[in-house]
Amino acid sequence: MSTIRLSLLGDCVIHVNDTAVDPSSTHLFALFLVLGLETERRVHRSEFQRMLFAPDIGTQQASHNLRQLLYRVRRLGVELDESPLGLRLPSGSVVSYEEQLHSVIDGDSEVLNSSTLCFLPSYSPRLPQPFLEWVESRRDAADARIRTELTSALFRFREAHMWVAAHRISDALVWIDPYSEDAACGAAEALAMMGRRDEALRILDRFAHDSLRGTSTPDNLRQLRRRLAKAPHTPRTGELRGRAECISLLSSEWTSASEGGARLTTLLGAPGIGKTRAANDFAASVSLGGAKVIHHKCDVSSTQFSLSLFVGILPTLWDMRGSLGIAPRHHSVLARLSPSATADNSVESGVALELLRAELDLALVDLVESVTSERPLL
Repeated sequence: MSTIRLSLLGDCVIHVNDTAVDPSSTHLFALFLVLGLETERRVHRSEFQRMLFAPDIGTQQASHNLRQLLYRVRRLGVELDESPLGLRLPSGSVVSYEEQLHSVIDGDSEVLNSSTLCFLPSYSPRLPQPFLEWVESRRDAADARIRTELTSALFRFREAHMWVAAHRISDALVWIDPYSEDAACGAAEALAMMGRRDEALRILDRFAHDSLRGTSTPDNLRQLRRRLAKAPHTPRTGELRGRAECISLLSSEWTSASEGGARLTTLLGAPGIGKTRAANDFAASVSLGGAKVIHHKCDVSSTQFSLSLFVGILPTLWDMRGSLGIAPRHHSVLARLSPSATADNSVESGVALELLRAELDLALVDLVESVTSERPLL
């Protein structure tokens, strides 16, 4: 079976088996273009005559010209599916330009611009007006499709924490639509996660200044800029590869926590493989999303004191919004985790240690639930 491959992004060529047909073959290229893009329907011969041949040559001459054109198609080894209802290419013989689009989006090219994403660039043949109008309608459909695919890829790369790829896609979206909120957010977030916070802030400021929406900047952009401005500037160098699955797992666990309660996740592996780097990258993305991140590092004494984690993070929990919402009786219970010189932390005689531990568990859960009702916590 013949293969017709449409290369219409950043180029104008249709590969018919081993032959490249370009716009210099005006009518042949136009015929394959219509057949390759209208695969869902049959195109009647009269429609081809109206689109490809000037009306002043007459119906008989137009019919003759079309027969000659179809003869050239058959000489290229293409057997058309013909019927009284019209013509179409054999099912499965067309490789759509969308495959080219997916290849460009998922490829390694650092820059996506007019040279790689423009549909039928500079294609303006000397053909009747009906054909030119049809081309414009297909350009509109292709532009919408390209924008949809780029937006989908941007969300996919952001969820996978693939920030270099996300930045590449967001740049392409900005080129297509300078006033796209998704593009501005994606570009700023990716740059921030790559350690280029100043550039991220400039993008958000430029979007707010140039936006046609006047002085009303979208809430999500204002919130993102506020978080970026408050975040400490930590330059990052190098790129660790092969951690996408790990970050994806952590993201999945984080989503489960926000939907169904607390989660505990442990990263295990040999020293030096990047556990800390992956954890820090994930924590940075969570913090950028508005959550509170608390870091705790165990020391030698932690092996002898099972509550060392809570002793370490308790001051931070008390400083968080919502901490005063816990039950009053739990204040004295939690005070046992951070004893002071003046506090009375003696244990009443006859009180079982199991009961004290149960009270402490309830108090800690109450405190964590109170602060996380205001803000997610990692």
